[in-house]
Amino acid sequence: MGRITKYSGISAKTRAMSGKLLSLTDYKNLAASDSIAEAISKLKNYKSYVSAFECEGIDESQLHRGDIERNLHTAVYGDFEKLYKFANGNQRKFLKMYFMKFEISVLKYCFRIIFDHRKYQLDVPKLQDIFKRHSILNLEQLVLAETVDELMEMLKDTPYYVILNHLVPVNKEISLYDYETALDMFYFNTIWKDKSKMNDKNGEKIITKTLGSRLDLLNLQWIYRSKKYYKIKPEQIYSVLIPINYQIKEEELNEFVTAKDLEVFESLLEKTKYAKIDLGVPFAGDRMDEFYYHYMDKIHTRAIKQEPYAMSILDSYMEKKEDEVRKISTVIEGIRYGLSQEEILSYIIPSKKGDTL
Repeated sequence: MGRITKYSGISAKTRAMSGKLLSLTDYKNLAASDSIAEAISKLKNYKSYVSAFECEGIDESQLHRGDIERNLHTAVYGDFEKLYKFANGNQRKFLKMYFMKFEISVLKYCFRIIFDHRKYQLDVPKLQDIFKRHSILNLEQLVLAETVDELMEMLKDTPYYVILNHLVPVNKEISLYDYETALDMFYFNTIWKDKSKMNDKNGEKIITKTLGSRLDLLNLQWIYRSKKYYKIKPEQIYSVLIPINYQIKEEELNEFVTAKDLEVFESLLEKTKYAKIDLGVPFAGDRMDEFYYHYMDKIHTRAIKQEPYAMSILDSYMEKKEDEVRKISTVIEGIRYGLSQEEILSYIIPSKKGDTL
């Protein structure tokens, strides 16, 4: 009874917000748009996205996917704030930990600015208030960094400095990919390690499943891409894998890394527990991205419904909101390239009706 009382407020809030996530009908309506401007106009009918595209003088038809995602993510930050205001002390601690994902997203963007030698397009005013409340990072200063050294200097006295400073090479130039990989590793390792500090066994159990599955699937995706597109050696592949195993144990992962070709890799996929899950999407190398998104959507949906009185509902809701932004971005890109409604929907909805939406 104590657990129900403890989570009744945040559970009711989360379920109410979940009811406002876009439905299959909403996605069909967006995908039927004749132009990007029309799709964005429809999005503005949803309270969550009203402010995402209200900048003066913006030409919506010229927005690239990255621009659209940045604007849409203001809705993700907005939902984070709603949950944070409603949460109690321990729940706020978890959300503070989750906010690390937003910090890392901004840091990756700052590194891309430097490596691509272009001016920043991050909407600092929209993010500034939420970062001042929840982050140790100075957003206004970070986006002004023109070199890696300048950025690193601004990160001193933060946990990110220690992690990124370890990349300083002896005889090797550090790439953008190296920095982004280090940040991802830091995030996943921190969440995996700190989930046991939640004092919530039910929540910890679910987050172990959702995060563990995510890390398994991400590792398999990276191995597949490394073999298919980059032809890199096994020892190099190991350097980019997340050192956490859930259903794919270490010895199995080694088999994937050392697979002599993609045919062997595919045969190994068929032996995993994930291959037995029917999502309307085959668990195959070239469809792994689709499987990943549908599977994660399914287990987060179940987590919210089956265990509403646990810390995990916060994680599951935020992940579903971020996935909603990904789906909207995919729909808009489909419209940009003149795809039919049916083609667009095939990228975000599995063929097996009703599995994830």
